[in-house]
Amino acid sequence: MSVPRADYDPRKIFLISCPSLPFFKHRRAIGVYTAGALFALAYAMFFDACALSSHAKPPKDAPQDTVPVHVTFVDWLPGIFTTLGLLIINLIDKERLLAEGSYGGEPSIIWRARLFLFIGFALMAGGLAGSVSLLVLKYIVTHPPLEPRYQYYGYANVAQNVSLMLSAVVLWLAQHASSDFELPTPARLVFTFGKLDGKYNGVFPVIWKTVPFPPGNSPPLPLIYVHNLTFSHPVVKDDVITDFGQETSLLRNDEEKYSFSTPTDGQRGLMSAVNQTGKDEMITLGFISSPIPTETPSPMFYYEHLGDGSVLAINDFGPKLYAYFSLTYSEEQIIRGKAETEFIWEHDLTTLPLVSNWMLKFDPTKLQYSL
Repeated sequence: MSVPRADYDPRKIFLISCPSLPFFKHRRAIGVYTAGALFALAYAMFFDACALSSHAKPPKDAPQDTVPVHVTFVDWLPGIFTTLGLLIINLIDKERLLAEGSYGGEPSIIWRARLFLFIGFALMAGGLAGSVSLLVLKYIVTHPPLEPRYQYYGYANVAQNVSLMLSAVVLWLAQHASSDFELPTPARLVFTFGKLDGKYNGVFPVIWKTVPFPPGNSPPLPLIYVHNLTFSHPVVKDDVITDFGQETSLLRNDEEKYSFSTPTDGQRGLMSAVNQTGKDEMITLGFISSPIPTETPSPMFYYEHLGDGSVLAINDFGPKLYAYFSLTYSEEQIIRGKAETEFIWEHDLTTLPLVSNWMLKFDPTKLQYSL
């Protein structure tokens, strides 16, 4: 789903954005196609030399002479080694080469990745050196000197290995380039079940999840919602919910301890809690995403003043999730003001299938995010 551009743009430095070339967002695809073209060119030149070698014949004026040189299996070896090096280098997960800022960057994995990278470069270097050696020893330093049409076999071999190495370099760079819609810079999304518009009337939304996204591609980050609603009496410190009481009448004993009475059957589709503490109290509406009874509920809304004897009724609650860009909000933070950005995404969770996948993308041509 494409969303309108928000005022907040983490890539923006100047008041006036620099123009973006229309093909620049396809730099990864361009790099991959270029690498493929170089790979095809490499083998086209070598196969051309093989075809000429297999059809080579003595001169017409000397039919009794023999062809001085042919392309043999030895000529195939440099290209084979270089191709193996290309495959090894570009099959390595580049994140494994980084000691910091990578996923699963254990020292043993990093060491093995760098070892295979070294083997790949060694194979490519050996292939190129072998092709140059063949050119010199087999096709140039000969007695008598070979005709240029025979020396072409050696030059084609060297050109093949050079093209394969260029293909490997271009493909490596293309894999490091951000794709059409990868994130160019880190982003941080916050999810909440209430719209952060500053119009709350004593019912304040609570930040559910904060999700950081590193540049480029990131691993999946699961968000689990279960429609298992709860009332809780929260402990609030600096507008952040730090703890909960029990889970729907809210009671208080002589020792100033809070508890909820045993839930009783009520009207279908209606969930309610009654404040019987003798004074105004605060309460949260949340949910528990696990069947484990001891799990801490995830708060969605914070009711700051529930008067004594008042009833908090939730009728046919439909969870509607909002996504915002923010660097300041934290999980379980109570929001009392308006968000610094407009929401970039909203969705009624009851209309989604059991499992849904969302992907945060960035279009560099429009400087626009989509989710």
